[in-house]
Amino acid sequence: MIINKKEAFHIPGFSSKICEEEHLERYTFASGFVRGKMVLDIACGVGYGSEIMARSGASYVLGCDIMQENIVFAQNNYNNPNLKFKQKDATKSINEGQFDIVVSFETIEHVENYSGVIKSLYESLRVGGHLIISSPNRKITDPYLQLLARPSFEFHFREFKREEFYLMLEFCGFKSIKQYGQRHQFYFHSPFLEKHFKRLFKPSKHSSPVVTPILANREPEYFVFVAEK
Repeated sequence: MIINKKEAFHIPGFSSKICEEEHLERYTFASGFVRGKMVLDIACGVGYGSEIMARSGASYVLGCDIMQENIVFAQNNYNNPNLKFKQKDATKSINEGQFDIVVSFETIEHVENYSGVIKSLYESLRVGGHLIISSPNRKITDPYLQLLARPSFEFHFREFKREEFYLMLEFCGFKSIKQYGQRHQFYFHSPFLEKHFKRLFKPSKHSSPVVTPILANREPEYFVFVAEK
């Protein structure tokens, strides 16, 4: 599993304002699901999101990341009694069937075996538990790109359209799939128009990072799915 070290080591207060808003809003959204729950945060980075969920009433949060330096930072900075951190690979199931909530934000696009990650997240959930997962929306981030092509961003293996991601979740066994998004904007079916609209109007800077249900006649730059096992 290969993850961009620069992206993974996101620390609130040290990253760009746009990046920080997007990351924190995802965890704020997830925090609405965690009260009294056993939570797994996969690719937790330096642990700030795991700590947010631990403070939001989760009974237990396990933050996992493949990078040891991230785990060391998290352990040194967040010591809530209901919060633990471990170095783990997202492609391998963790405490199979034990978690009520599994969170995985901006991870799947970095992993070559993306379907294997979805399956391992499914296995980590108890029956009736929920996955909360986000990824860039290829319609917005790379409109010329086909599914099996490598994204222009060098650290991404795959980027997905919402429809493709929905089908992958269904194929892996998830049900009751709900769609949300961040930074909703006008979408042009012409990749040429989409590219030049972004260049001229910079919608990512002027749209909201708050996670909301998908807006009519808009596409989110980042989609967030909530799916039940």
